[in-house]
Amino acid sequence: SSEIALCGRRMLVEDARAAFDEALAKGNANVREYTAMMHVFFVNGLREEAEDLFVEMREAAISPSTVTFATMIDGLASSGDTLTAMQLFWEARSEGIFPFSTYISRQNDGSVLVDLHGMSALTSIVA
Repeated sequence: SSEIALCGRRMLVEDARAAFDEALAKGNANVREYTAMMHVFFVNGLREEAEDLFVEMREAAISPSTVTFATMIDGLASSGDTLTAMQLFWEARSEGIFPFSTYISRQNDGSVLVDLHGMSALTSIVA
């Protein structure tokens, strides 16, 4: 995952994907590699690829971590899809995972502003 992240920071999406595919081919792709690759996709404006990879990871029976959910939620919100970001947040909660995020979004009409941080199971949400 460190090689994937390094390539991503350098905006080398194809190199990051090659490192991910290599880990996948060797049977070494775990939740960290998937999450790192999703992050690379999001920071490079490739939202659909990140979403597809999230689905692929779940189909491979790899459970998303708190960081995976936070990466997806932040990426979706940053791309303007606050509805899907919130749906994913509630999905994570239903699975007993309490993702964190620093900012979801504020719509032009002021209707949505969600600022979530690391949360415990005892945290309640006011919506």
